[in-house]
Amino acid sequence: MTIMEKLGFWGSVASITGLLLFFLPQDGNTKDEETLPEIKQQTTGNNSPTIINRDGQVIINNPKEPEPQPKLNKVFEEGIIGGDIKYLESIIGFARKKSNENGEKRSYKVDNCDVTVGVEQDGTINALTLFLSPICNFSWKDMLPNHSDLPQPNKMHFGDVMESIPSDYWRITASCLSQCGNTENPYIELKFGGSNADNHICAILGSTSDVESWSNLSQKIIKEKGAEFVINFEYNCNYDLKKAAKGILDTSKVDYITIRVENQTDIDEISCERIFK
Repeated sequence: MTIMEKLGFWGSVASITGLLLFFLPQDGNTKDEETLPEIKQQTTGNNSPTIINRDGQVIINNPKEPEPQPKLNKVFEEGIIGGDIKYLESIIGFARKKSNENGEKRSYKVDNCDVTVGVEQDGTINALTLFLSPICNFSWKDMLPNHSDLPQPNKMHFGDVMESIPSDYWRITASCLSQCGNTENPYIELKFGGSNADNHICAILGSTSDVESWSNLSQKIIKEKGAEFVINFEYNCNYDLKKAAKGILDTSKVDYITIRVENQTDIDEISCERIFK
């Protein structure tokens, strides 16, 4: 190796050694290396990202887009009852089915929940029915604020109303308790609300699945009044059904709830043939 080659080689070694000494901690202990403070900067504007400088590394955190309000919440809110069906359908779409039994009713699928809407001839909404499930629910405070202390609808039983509201302010009726036949879909309903304080809006809790309790109630009435009394639906008008139902229907699960305008049918004395729907 020539003199010049030797000088070049040792010059390279010296340069590399100098660079290592410059970048390595002076005490040789990497654990004690001083780290740069984290610098965070929030940019301005709606849904703006946050920029973070962490040890020289730039990190951009984009905020999550706000989840859209479920359509179901927009159905069961103040002002919908008494509103126009065209406005509601602009939110939830057109009805899947229409019927004119006891007034026009339109059926919808909203957020995977079954909703029925009662509509008057001029398009005014007079009733909302929600078939309850773990995901199908609404808030009492949005529909009947005076009763916002009740459990959330999809966790309710008849006893929640029977025990918390004086018996003068709720009523029970049954479509059928005995020999209903194959064509009848029996139900029991409990109605409350409808006063001036409730803006003449009432609620009807419906049970369609508690067959055992219905049978127990039917047997109790038959023992007192006879089978014909039950077959002819006289328990809806000539009998204290509320008193008989206490202790029997308390645990009946609520399967659907109708929120609607109080009407003259509710105010008049109920005949033996008449029911709430």
